[in-house]
Amino acid sequence: MKADNRNLVVVGALVGALTLGAAMLLWLEPAKPRWQSDRLLRAERHVPITAVEVDYLPREAALAALEQPGPDSVCVVFPTESPAFQFGGSRLRLLVVRSDSERLSVSQQENVLATLAALAGQAPNQNLPVALAESADAARDPSLPEQARELRELLLRKGLIGGVP
Repeated sequence: MKADNRNLVVVGALVGALTLGAAMLLWLEPAKPRWQSDRLLRAERHVPITAVEVDYLPREAALAALEQPGPDSVCVVFPTESPAFQFGGSRLRLLVVRSDSERLSVSQQENVLATLAALAGQAPNQNLPVALAESADAARDPSLPEQARELRELLLRKGLIGGVP
């Protein structure tokens, strides 16, 4: 085989192997929930979210809020499942579901932050107001479980709500 042909075969095999390797890695990567992709939440309904209220609820109450259409949009962040989203008005109720665990799960923390980051990306030059519901504020109600305190501390640490840690 001539040197020129050999170089072409080697380069062609290398390009093919890299292409197949990349395709296989993309196939193995876990899929993101549709609303959590790089597209903005408002792209599905053309109404931007202008305010967010974060609440901490039992599973039954969060599911009831999803099933009953109201004036607000609702996003429910479950401990182990993918979040669920119900479109409504321009105000979003971000409902974090209680679990039997003592701590707030890592996936819940990531999903809360990913949702808020996606919403902040819809209007990069504007500040999206985020508030913690009074019923979820462990600073106001010390009887709330440790998960509620962790949720409040997470939002404070990221600078999403005001207050003292």
